Amino acid sequence: MFQPNTVSSSSDKSALLGSILRLLIVNAAIPYACYTLLKANHVSDVTALGIAAIAPALEALVGVLRSRQVNIISLFVLGGLLVGIITTLLGGDPRVVVLRESFFTGVLGLTCFVSLLFPRPLMFSVGRTLIAGNDPAHIARYNQLWQNPSVRHTARVCTLVWGVVYSGDFLLHLLLVSTLKIG
Repeated sequence: MFQPNTVSSSSDKSALLGSILRLLIVNAAIPYACYTLLKANHVSDVTALGIAAIAPALEALVGVLRSRQVNIISLFVLGGLLVGIITTLLGGDPRVVVLRESFFTGVLGLTCFVSLLFPRPLMFSVGRTLIAGNDPAHIARYNQLWQNPSVRHTARVCTLVWGVVYSGDFLLHLLLVSTLKIG
């Protein structure tokens, strides 16, 4: 069985750490810094979100071209940025603006639920990305875990729980925005 904490050598540890660090920089730090700097310079939300999406989009594209696989974390970031752009375009209504950040968690919750209809649920793929990185040998060993019934059950339960949490977060924000004054 694949043990995520069992890394065969220090070079494997360094490669895994480098992969996680690159993932965080490209999909979190760069988009956040771009958006923050652009908003500080009075750039519109749509433009700031669009520019912030460039680094994760390029990383996702390069990853697909290089390995013929989609990086699930990049998809999350791009999805969040895309939902932000769409809701900003719907703007005007202060309630939509307040809910803008929660729309993505609602979409993510629905995605978790829909993924339960597929052979491997979303959280299995997220786990593979976080634990195995881009290493083909680690990916293959992680995929072999699917043969274990308890792994399949755990992945489905985790996906269901995250679906409830994400959807619940959105519904709670929707309830608060619907019942409380915006001010």
